[in-house]
Amino acid sequence: MKKFSKILSVLLCLAMVFGLAAVVGAAEETATLTPSKLGLANEAALTTATIDKITFSASQGTHDSLAPRYWASDTTLRAYKGNTLTISPASGYKMISIVFSATKSDKSLTKDSTFENATAEGLGKTTVTLTPTDGTKAVTVKFGSGVYIKTIQVKYDVAGPVTHTHNYNETPDGAAAVVDGVNHSYSYTCTDSSCDNVKTETEAHTFGADGKCTACGFKYTGISQILTAKKGSWTAIGVVTYVSGKNVYIQDSTGGICLYCSAAADVSVGDVVTGTGSYKLFNGLPELEKVASVTKVTDSNLTLTPKTTTIGALTNDDICTYVKIEGATVSEITENKGKTYVTIKQGEDEITLFNPVTTDALAVGDVLTITAAVGCYNGLQLVNTNSSEIVVTNANPGGGEDNPPKTSFTGTLLSSLKDGDEVVIYSDYLKGLMTYKDSVYNDKHQLESTSATVADGKVSYKDGAIVLTVHVKDNVYSFTTPSGLYLYVDGTHTMFVSEAGENTQFVLEQAEGGFYVKCANATYNDKPQYLEAYKGVFTTYGMNANNASQYVFQFYAADPETPRTGDTTLSILVALMAVSALGITVVASKKKEF
Repeated sequence: MKKFSKILSVLLCLAMVFGLAAVVGAAEETATLTPSKLGLANEAALTTATIDKITFSASQGTHDSLAPRYWASDTTLRAYKGNTLTISPASGYKMISIVFSATKSDKSLTKDSTFENATAEGLGKTTVTLTPTDGTKAVTVKFGSGVYIKTIQVKYDVAGPVTHTHNYNETPDGAAAVVDGVNHSYSYTCTDSSCDNVKTETEAHTFGADGKCTACGFKYTGISQILTAKKGSWTAIGVVTYVSGKNVYIQDSTGGICLYCSAAADVSVGDVVTGTGSYKLFNGLPELEKVASVTKVTDSNLTLTPKTTTIGALTNDDICTYVKIEGATVSEITENKGKTYVTIKQGEDEITLFNPVTTDALAVGDVLTITAAVGCYNGLQLVNTNSSEIVVTNANPGGGEDNPPKTSFTGTLLSSLKDGDEVVIYSDYLKGLMTYKDSVYNDKHQLESTSATVADGKVSYKDGAIVLTVHVKDNVYSFTTPSGLYLYVDGTHTMFVSEAGENTQFVLEQAEGGFYVKCANATYNDKPQYLEAYKGVFTTYGMNANNASQYVFQFYAADPETPRTGDTTLSILVALMAVSALGITVVASKKKEF
């Protein structure tokens, strides 16, 4: 029996196409090669055959004849080891898929076959599918073993750019190198009737005025999105925290950034503005540069509320945001090239107040309350815009008998609490105020009290009481220290932690002579837990009606000059107790009842 050439092998193959329409509305075509379509005589050799826009070319190699019995009817063709088959589309067409089919007892293409410009699925099986890498170019098959092939089916379409109707998904493609204000890589679902595959494509999109991309729906979610990307062109919106020449600092609830404008902007601290520019880090200051113009926004719910904190608690996350620092002492004042540099300290922590705007002539020893933006020039600094943001609370403290430092403080009783109130918490049962000091008993954290006296709606106390800022939302309360730590009660522990959570939320219930402070979420044996006064400490327990006085607390407006220095030690303690870089995580231990 004479052997066939590689050309025969090629003829035996069948081509199929998977579905990706090149142009919406164009119909896919199929070219099928069978023995009867070759038009060969019994002893003829194949060189080239064109069927329905597809050309098949075979190389005979060392096998240049064929056995007549294989061509008696439309049955199968024999391809020998080493034969090659080249399948090419006509000009202007592209191949989508090529399918080789054999009889049930024969394998169409074996695993030792090789391919150019195609990948294969199903090698060693009755049906093998090839997917061209580039459908407009030829695919070459080299047979690794002799096989019998019944058909070769090629699915093809008009060549050209693929047009799809895209249904964009809600989130950016995870493989995107960057998601920024102009270019964002998105995964989308193709909804065109000619395509049932999910494709990924990078497209250039632009945010609309509302911060949303009209093409894919990607939404600008805040300044932190820019700080995370660290590149790209963005349109940012925020409330102004500082203005100086071409520099406009803004913040939102996620972070802060500087708008570096082409010209000085006519805006003020507290305005809500928007501007577009390219991200740049300048000496540690994140900014959008080349901002052509800054536009005021009137329909925003952004407001400017400073975060009460300490010098030691400031981090890079605070850059361009608005902060309030109380009880900072001026330790040095220098001048350089017409600029003033004021060094202020809290304990061992210090920072520079750069070129301060103030109506007072500052002096070493002055104690200040500063509301300012956090800047950065190769290191954190404070910058302010208005003279009202710097207040001298105790000029030159301890400067002699005529100006002694203040050692006692007075607060006024509050009948209700509102958001932003600064308070001290008093227990008549303890005759004292809550302090910063942590007290541990059998692994249970509690807070010590410091003595205080009450008369005529006033509380009098000395250093040691903790000043807490009140936060109210939907009648649920939380309390934070000057450095941003949260009062935490979980049914076992009463302490301060670095992150808000369900156990930093409270409900106030009216009581005779004050309030019951109920944990909004903590329970023990299905019994709600309350703040409790017990043997010199503020702790937590289920309400005991027989000892109701231990659960009654009063809130007094804190004396503005109450020292906040204890909060620094507290922040260090919380950091030491933390189990992660983000702050403390309390693992509830078995409740200990006293």
